[in-house]
Amino acid sequence: MIIKITKWNFRLELRAAQVLLKIAGQYSGYIAGSNISGSPGSRRSGSWEIRIPVEHYHKCLEALRGLGELRSESSNSKDISEEYYDLNSRIRNKQKEEERLLKLLEDATGKLQEILTIERELSRVRGEIKRMQGRFRVINDLTAMTTVNLSVEEIKYYDPPKIQGYSARVSMAFQNSLHNVKSFAESLSIAAAALAPWAVVFLPPAVVVWIVVRRRLRRK
Repeated sequence: MIIKITKWNFRLELRAAQVLLKIAGQYSGYIAGSNISGSPGSRRSGSWEIRIPVEHYHKCLEALRGLGELRSESSNSKDISEEYYDLNSRIRNKQKEEERLLKLLEDATGKLQEILTIERELSRVRGEIKRMQGRFRVINDLTAMTTVNLSVEEIKYYDPPKIQGYSARVSMAFQNSLHNVKSFAESLSIAAAALAPWAVVFLPPAVVVWIVVRRRLRRK
């Protein structure tokens, strides 16, 4: 199973690589690849490929979720059981073919051409067995381990959320309201500043129109 986690905000200044290495080791895994990019004064980002045993995958994922603010998470899996059993059967058949060739080599009459032909076939079969066993080890690793692709983005001055009491939540709500009022007042002042030049253009004609309309209403 492959788990992909993207856009995960995390304080890279906390030595993310060491933290992730510790988490991977805690759950019998390892870091298969990593990449960190960024420049001084700008937000940095990083990506890691973590290999974790299947039985520890859920616990490891929970530990990774606690590192920062989770933005998105997706997962997918691929069933390779059919290839696993097919490859295992082919290896056994090739090993039997190897045994037959060894038997023929033992019973060879001593003719050089016959011996060379059997040895070439034996070398070919052993090469195929070696390749299939290599693929079999890869499949074993895929079925025993899961891959977590982790992408993180830095948020400056980010603090992970903490469990807070009633008074702390009330204080935070009040501060948030003050912040919202301040933001609203700033937005109004910016809008007023943006409209001021237009007021100079449209206000005199509007005053003239208002005076004319008012006089006509009085005459009536």
